[in-house]
Amino acid sequence: MPIEPSLSFTIPSIHDHAATLECRIYHPRSLAPAGRGQPWRRHAAIVAHPYAPLGGCFDDAVVETMTAVLLGQGFLVGTFNFRGAGGSTGRTSWTSKAERNDYISFAAFVYYYTQFLEPFPQQRNPVIPADVQTPLSLDGTAETAGQDTTENSPVLLLCGYSYGAMVTTLLPPTPAVLEPFATPKAASAAADIRLRAQHLAEKQNIILASVRAALSETPASPRKTATGMRVGGDEDRRRSQDHVRHSFSVDADEKIRKGVADLLQRAKARQLHPHHQCLPPVPGLSRPQMAYLLVSPPVGWATSLMTLNVGGLFGKRPKLSKQASESTDTESKETGTSINTPEIQKLVDNPTLTIYGDSDVFVTVKKFRDWAARLQSAPGSRFRAHEVSTAGHFYIEAGTTQRLADAVRAFAAELST
Repeated sequence: MPIEPSLSFTIPSIHDHAATLECRIYHPRSLAPAGRGQPWRRHAAIVAHPYAPLGGCFDDAVVETMTAVLLGQGFLVGTFNFRGAGGSTGRTSWTSKAERNDYISFAAFVYYYTQFLEPFPQQRNPVIPADVQTPLSLDGTAETAGQDTTENSPVLLLCGYSYGAMVTTLLPPTPAVLEPFATPKAASAAADIRLRAQHLAEKQNIILASVRAALSETPASPRKTATGMRVGGDEDRRRSQDHVRHSFSVDADEKIRKGVADLLQRAKARQLHPHHQCLPPVPGLSRPQMAYLLVSPPVGWATSLMTLNVGGLFGKRPKLSKQASESTDTESKETGTSINTPEIQKLVDNPTLTIYGDSDVFVTVKKFRDWAARLQSAPGSRFRAHEVSTAGHFYIEAGTTQRLADAVRAFAAELST
């Protein structure tokens, strides 16, 4: 039975601001109002779906399997439809550049959403107050002099299956992903995305905290425990054996737009940034620990069939901002790696797992093994590969879905401990 999302909503894409992307957020048990498990640690994962023209969307069975496993490991999980898939507008591009920007748009949303999401602050250690100005790095995250900011920092796990794995591989390193959102122009798609994340997180803080407070004042019922809220979709109330989910969607999109407009007016009134036409940087952000999970990435000729612009993956280096380029070059020198592009370099420098079947009809197992061996052999590589016996591209063979889930679970458990 598919898991019901906690939030359903749309965001624009920074690629053209015209495309509207259909998105979902799934909250882990740590964010349930009646939750008594581990505290909310801001670990988050994004799962990108297969090729839209062939029917790929966020309802894909493998995407749903990965989502369920990551949720079980305490990750907040986000899924979205690339342009042209499901309810997202636009059409699939020939170059994958638009889809990369779609992914970047949603990744930034999830990053800022998790930063603002704090419904039960008493569960956590003290954090930097919102009114304290701290030095910010290129991607807008806080830097503390003389302190390792990555230890115990939240994990941001970027995942993809099939075409979604290819797009994940093509993403630039974190500084270039988050740079457009640090101080975006007020009327831009980047500003809209950041403000939507803040608005929805603040609403969830109020809703979840109020439900928990109400439950603490009411004797618990063994048959009825509130576990989450959902914005978007049809108005309904769904019951299961041990919980109730409340759903509301009256003019949801319009309410989000009004909330974003209110936040924008407040930002302008404070005039915290020297360029008043831009949003100020958000102080006190946590630097994420990046990780990547690639399931059946279409390496080799399969990639060429899906995109005409594979230069960024295997050859020509894409243009980055001067600061982002210098950051990438520095990381390469420090790790001693000799990977040709920053896109591949990020898979070597950060915890990365690729999962593939030895019976994939689109990519031969030799292609997978050779590609994985090349990345694993780089000095200091943190890249690993897991081969699923008898699995094809769709993981429909007996027992392969379970073996895929087990591999995802083990990797997620390593990241979250």
